[in-house]
Amino acid sequence: MDDGDEIEYSRALVQIVDEITAVPTKPAWIRRHGKDEETAALPPILPEEFVNLATQKRVTPKQACSYLYNLKIDIQKRPLSERGPDDEARQVGGRVLLWLRSQDMNVRDQLSLNHRFVGCISYFLVVEGREEFVWSWLLHELSNEKLHCFPSGRHAWVAAIMKAQRKVSGTVDLPLRTLQRALNGFQGPYLRDVVMAAARVAQMMIQDTTLAPYDPTLAEAVLSAIERAFLPGSAARKRRIAEMMLFHPTHPNARLFLDAAPAHLEVVMKTNRDAIIDAFGSNAMRAAYILRLQSADEKANWLEDLLRSRIPKVWSARSIALFHLNHDPKLEGLRRSYKGQIPPTFDHWG
Repeated sequence: MDDGDEIEYSRALVQIVDEITAVPTKPAWIRRHGKDEETAALPPILPEEFVNLATQKRVTPKQACSYLYNLKIDIQKRPLSERGPDDEARQVGGRVLLWLRSQDMNVRDQLSLNHRFVGCISYFLVVEGREEFVWSWLLHELSNEKLHCFPSGRHAWVAAIMKAQRKVSGTVDLPLRTLQRALNGFQGPYLRDVVMAAARVAQMMIQDTTLAPYDPTLAEAVLSAIERAFLPGSAARKRRIAEMMLFHPTHPNARLFLDAAPAHLEVVMKTNRDAIIDAFGSNAMRAAYILRLQSADEKANWLEDLLRSRIPKVWSARSIALFHLNHDPKLEGLRRSYKGQIPPTFDHWG
């Protein structure tokens, strides 16, 4: 896979994770916002209406979307803690998924590709403790596929469940265990998109600088997912692993990122996209910080010079980056074990 292919593959990955299916010439956030506006404009469907329509087999995909969307809005106004055990918000996820399973392939495809629908139903299934419903359904879908691959869009359900678990639990443990389960349960070359989407979501989660150290075996699950998602020996695979290791919960490592930085920078600059360039710059700042804590000042200087000359926008915000790095609990072990100057010198970052 050459650099051009890797850039396009990264762009495709963003589309997978975000469930983008609208006009491809518009930016992703505009497409998602348009879908949200369409859903919000639909006539609201009350719980009783949905039950009656489902019994009569007259529920349309738009009505299912409206039902979930409006109940999600309502639960934000009145949380579950204020609701009784039989409240509709405690059973909507299971009810709608059972309805979805009864639909034909076209409807299942249509709704599996709907960003708002997948996000809402995943949220309710997690709140209800019914994630098993999703696993059962996905395995059922897989068993009907002769090529042992998911139909269009099914790959995004695992990623959506992970996002919902992170939001509801406030930790990464549950979503990363879900990733482990996906790795064990969905194997084979045709299931690469499932792992790809889940791995990307996991990697975004663990890059939270406020995240406390977590079970390192879960970090191994993220590493395994990246290794499975990208071709062996590819530059893209090496870079993803290098980025992941910057955020390892117990043994952060900047050496891999440093080794890949020259080639990675050229690929990043070719994209001409601020978000991608800024993300690389942010990771380079973290790598330089880690290297200084390991008394590798010469290597840290090289990364800082690279930022100063090639990505001045990120370098100009170094004092903000330093604040977050100084308060990242995953780096506390390195700070405690530092053997050089006390404290390490970051004066030139101020």
